[in-house]
Amino acid sequence: MNEYSHVKETIIDERKIRQQKYLLIAVIILAVTALLVATAALLLLHDPNLKERYFPGPDEDETTEEETEETTSECVETDVVDANTRLNNNREEILKSVVTLFATNAEQETYANDVSQSTQKEADVTESVDESTADYTDVTKITKGDTSSDEMETGIDTESYLDSIISLGEGDISSGVILNTDNNYVYVLCLYSTIKGNEHIYAILSNGYAYEAELYKRDTYTDVAIVTIDINDLSDEAAFGISVAAISKSAEVSSTDPILYVGNPFSDTVTYDSVGFASGSYAYVSTLDMVYRVVRTNIFISADNGFLFDSYGELVGIVNGGDSIIEAIVANDLQLFVNKLIKDEDVAVLGVYGELVDDEMRTLSGLDLPSGLYVTTVLRNSPAYGAGIQPGDIIVKVGDNTITNMITLKTCLQNVAAGDKLVITLKRQTGDGFNTYTVTVSTESRPN
Repeated sequence: MNEYSHVKETIIDERKIRQQKYLLIAVIILAVTALLVATAALLLLHDPNLKERYFPGPDEDETTEEETEETTSECVETDVVDANTRLNNNREEILKSVVTLFATNAEQETYANDVSQSTQKEADVTESVDESTADYTDVTKITKGDTSSDEMETGIDTESYLDSIISLGEGDISSGVILNTDNNYVYVLCLYSTIKGNEHIYAILSNGYAYEAELYKRDTYTDVAIVTIDINDLSDEAAFGISVAAISKSAEVSSTDPILYVGNPFSDTVTYDSVGFASGSYAYVSTLDMVYRVVRTNIFISADNGFLFDSYGELVGIVNGGDSIIEAIVANDLQLFVNKLIKDEDVAVLGVYGELVDDEMRTLSGLDLPSGLYVTTVLRNSPAYGAGIQPGDIIVKVGDNTITNMITLKTCLQNVAAGDKLVITLKRQTGDGFNTYTVTVSTESRPN
């Protein structure tokens, strides 16, 4: 009995020893863990990068709607600030690319002017428009002036001859923008209607002097023209002082980035500018063989001339009017056309006006019209007229190119040279249906 008791006590003692060992190991583990946690906490306090690495914020999917809206708003705000800064940085070059055009039938005598004797004019004088305009519309008056120079300038002093003629109302004042230069000429884009009917054209550059210009190319259908200034008439200083504007390659005019209007809206030789935004919507204007878009802005000025520039300093709009608000042709729509005018390349003409065949046209006509370009007018004595194309015909193909509207026709003709032959597939109504016809047209140079 005593022997059994002794064995039992021995077993109990061994169990107690094991339990004490396990307890000691657990205490050691807890102590080491606590030490590691404390060390990690100290490291995180002294190195925020570790916190970001091992304890990142919530995933994108966990971001709340409020946080998303706030972040988006901050990004948009930052973009607008950046765009405003960018526009301000490009403003000087933009202003140097815009010229004031004075067209008149009055005679004048060209004489030399010593630029060093001309009075330095103050630039960038801010002048607010009438209070009836929107609060965001500030019009800045830019008085063109030149730095002093010992070089004799051959331009006409605008404060003498031109101002006296203008005061008598014997001329038309508008704006032009320099798009190209070569060894012979400076090429200036303008609206043809603003210089039409005048024998003499003068371009007033940013140095404050006017130089004789000549009509080089025109297109009465789009109302654009190119006038040239003989580069040899410019002093080296005047030549280096001009800037060439680039037409934007973007087909859209941003409604979120600011745009700059520069022009002569008040029929004087002072150039004004104003910052605003485009509406983001367009009106479509069809003309001979092409269509272009007109964009509206929130710049409240009545102007029939001037230009719109984006924050990168690129030309995005050719102002062609607007009732108390600036509207402009989207410059990109006429880019290839204008480039051909500058290069003195013939623009191929077919000779039609047309509209897109859509469901509305089908409903109004009561006919199941095939898709294509519905011809509304054929220019008399044009290649289309000679080939027998008639109003009411629907052009469906030019060569292998499918034609759906005036935009696709314009794109097709821009890649054609005057004199090229085009095979045109069209649909013509006969009774209740439409028959398919194919005609061959020899294109000609676009009339001006």
